[in-house]
Amino acid sequence: MSNVIRRTSDMNQRSLLFPLWWPGWGVSWGALLLFCVLASPAEGQVTVSISPTLSALSAGQSQQFSATVVGNANTAVTWSISPSMGGISATGVYTAPASIASQQVVTVKATSQVDPTKSATAPVTLLPAAITVQISPLAATLSPGQSRQFTANVTGAANTAVTWSIAPNVGGISPAGVYTAPTAIATAQQVTVTATSQADATKSASATVALTESVTAAPSITITISGQPRSITDQPALTLKLSEPLPFLADAQVSIIAFEPNASALPVSYFPSGTATGAALQFATGGTTATVVIPANSTSCPLPSVQVGDVAGTITVALASLRVSGGGPALKLPETSPSTTITVPRLAPIIAPGSLQVSNTSASGFSVHLVASSTPRDLSGATVTFTPASGAQWNGASFSVPLAGSADAWFSSALGQAAGGAFDLEIPFTFSGDMKAIASVAVTLTNSTGVSQTASVNN
Repeated sequence: MSNVIRRTSDMNQRSLLFPLWWPGWGVSWGALLLFCVLASPAEGQVTVSISPTLSALSAGQSQQFSATVVGNANTAVTWSISPSMGGISATGVYTAPASIASQQVVTVKATSQVDPTKSATAPVTLLPAAITVQISPLAATLSPGQSRQFTANVTGAANTAVTWSIAPNVGGISPAGVYTAPTAIATAQQVTVTATSQADATKSASATVALTESVTAAPSITITISGQPRSITDQPALTLKLSEPLPFLADAQVSIIAFEPNASALPVSYFPSGTATGAALQFATGGTTATVVIPANSTSCPLPSVQVGDVAGTITVALASLRVSGGGPALKLPETSPSTTITVPRLAPIIAPGSLQVSNTSASGFSVHLVASSTPRDLSGATVTFTPASGAQWNGASFSVPLAGSADAWFSSALGQAAGGAFDLEIPFTFSGDMKAIASVAVTLTNSTGVSQTASVNN
């Protein structure tokens, strides 16, 4: 009998038929069919891999993961994380939590949707932010018995508490960060105030306190003003007056400490800085702080005049410090520093002298350009009048140009706020003919307060 190998139709098996002789059967042949069940390779075994295999993220950061499924046409996976720290999207984007208290590991898992027994994982190390401590203010000067509040800002830790300390142990500091100088100071010295993080004692920040020796209290002091400004070009003169003369030279420091606007489209914290075309609010000597020397045995001293800017509002000038000249000890001032106020009025528009001109001349027209300011920071319109040249074949013309919408947009913009009350104005006109037929141009501007003086220029 011939050997035969065949594959059954209903089983993944192989049948083997071969001759077999058994003692006692004589010469008779018998046939025995044996089935050998042979396991064949599984059809399309599923495997899953993930990338990247290692990641490290800080708070709030994200990482895109991808999964590769082989062995089946359905390559979709289900994403999950363990433990539940942060979150993962259906597309495999893992996002770390907004805050991480300590370093830990989250496992990202991609599970085959066709065979949930098959998956792949990747660890993500979550890194806590470095703890930092900031202190404010960084420096202070105190006389005997005075106090100063210090504050600390801790980032990178859930516990934002700090422990306050001073070195050397002169004066005292409260658990809330209020440092109080001793009631008597024999000589000037410096104390270091330190805020130490309670979450990490190796992280701290420090500030310095200069302690000035005890001196006589300053006499009564006032600041007087020569008169309130009637135009933005006025610079009021200030005088520092003492009720009693000092027997020594003294350095007085005055500062422009506040500006309260009385104009539209400005935040409460606005201060005219002159960063664009606007005029800066400052002392005539420059800056918002000035120091003058008070002569010995004198009861008055002139202060620098003030450049008031071009925005309507109230300016406050105050005495910041008074000390013995040459870096000597400070005199004790009243709790409310001597000060005075300057009021910048709401004025009709002011066209800058010499700024009016005819520009951008072409065959089809030209522009009228000028530079001006409006302390209320509004503008309703302009009147432009053209005067004909001698012998010209026309009688001249006057135009009313509405400007409220354009002005509101300018004064509300970032550049407009930086410019204060100042602006550049360009009005285009269509014109055909000989430009020499125009002898001159005159312009007035109108705002909520009134009408400007006329500015004119010959063509």
